Amino acid sequence: WYQRRVRESMAEIIIKKEANELKNEIEIEIEKEKEELNSSLLIKEGMNVVLELNDSIFSIIRIKRGLVTRLGKNYCIVDDLIGQSLNTVFELIKQNKKTKFIALPLEEARKKLNLDYQEESLDIADNRNLVDNSKAQKLSADDIIKMKEEGIGADQIIEALATNSTSFNSKTKFSQQKWIKKKKKKHQCIVKVLPVNTANILRVYFSKRIESIGYFRMDSLSQVLSLSNVCAQSWHKQTIVVDCDAGILTAAVVERVGGFSRVIQLTANKSPSFKAVNLMNLEKKTFDSMYHCELKNLIIQDIINDDNENIKETKNITEKVENNNNNNNNNNNNNNINENDKLTRKNFNLQKIQPNSEEFKSFLQPNSTDSLLIAATNFITPKSILELTLPLLKPGRSFAIFSQALELLIECQNWLNNDCIELILRESWLREYQVLPKRTHPHVKMHGASGYILSGIKIIDSKENSDNQTKAKRTKIK
Repeated sequence: WYQRRVRESMAEIIIKKEANELKNEIEIEIEKEKEELNSSLLIKEGMNVVLELNDSIFSIIRIKRGLVTRLGKNYCIVDDLIGQSLNTVFELIKQNKKTKFIALPLEEARKKLNLDYQEESLDIADNRNLVDNSKAQKLSADDIIKMKEEGIGADQIIEALATNSTSFNSKTKFSQQKWIKKKKKKHQCIVKVLPVNTANILRVYFSKRIESIGYFRMDSLSQVLSLSNVCAQSWHKQTIVVDCDAGILTAAVVERVGGFSRVIQLTANKSPSFKAVNLMNLEKKTFDSMYHCELKNLIIQDIINDDNENIKETKNITEKVENNNNNNNNNNNNNNINENDKLTRKNFNLQKIQPNSEEFKSFLQPNSTDSLLIAATNFITPKSILELTLPLLKPGRSFAIFSQALELLIECQNWLNNDCIELILRESWLREYQVLPKRTHPHVKMHGASGYILSGIKIIDSKENSDNQTKAKRTKIK
């Protein structure tokens, strides 16, 4: 009995010791994961970030010590951003004739950004006796410039403007809030440092050059991704993308897949459309999973018969695009969003798929792709692209086509009636609302219609089905 009791106590001690060791190991791993997560959220030198000024002006820059960037009318040095965390709100303040980034606490940032709205009581005052002229303001432009040179903050300047205005107190509460909001946009510089992801890149391009992203909007882009069933799963091994100039659709696919499957971009010219991908802070594993191939290589490999008239048209179009390729590249390089957009990854070499290669034989064969996404370009019609790429899609897999022209997608829908099911043609439509107490209404200026989306699921051809059934019957008879 004594020996048995000793053995049981020793076993309990060993179990407790192993449990404590396991607990310590788990705590160490959790701390390491937290440190890695915190380090990934910190702004480092060489990282691309999006700067948003007063919720209206966007720019993408690469962080570098000593770099001077322009935000509105201010020229700032980005050294103060290094070591700060992403999604931090800063205020631009002049100190010793230099504009610096000063981080704001959360509560103060919410007040500056007007995120906390309070319902105001009804008042009887109205604006019928107001006259829109400069005589109501006692402060002059020179007085405001002196206040800024002395280092006085934007809040104090706005308070001084309100107290020296003879018509401010006679305005309604709504008019006072609109007046203060207008003065804040003019005198207050609030900067948010955002990560470079697909959503923020889309906001930057959407506010400046919407034609370079094929008139994609965030809701239409998310619909295309979900309808084509792009995901990071073990069964999802390959995605084919036919993209526009900036490559925003490719960037969205790469971000969602996360390097777990191949992403092949097909273009009509030799140069790929990877501007948006180059701006993102991706790992080497993700870059290694991306490939580029020309559409004419699919015709060279005789994946589809050359007798089709649309295929002959694509041959002529690709030849014209190749002749104009150098001119297009020069124009695109000169029309960048920001001067710092030219700073792309020097070590990034895109893997090109050449015809008659092992990669071509393994990647671009019939029934080898899990998702197909097409953004209509100005060079080739969606129907001619479909005739080249639809044989590559596996049966039972989804595809999605985005275009600005409804007639082009109707032509594709009529052509796909025998080969696909669940063909749905929808319009991407969005209405933005201003949500404020007692003044909720749609925005006066907004981009309502983004384009049209055609989606469907590929099925096995009826002829192939009948051939397979006859072959199976013959084998049974034998």
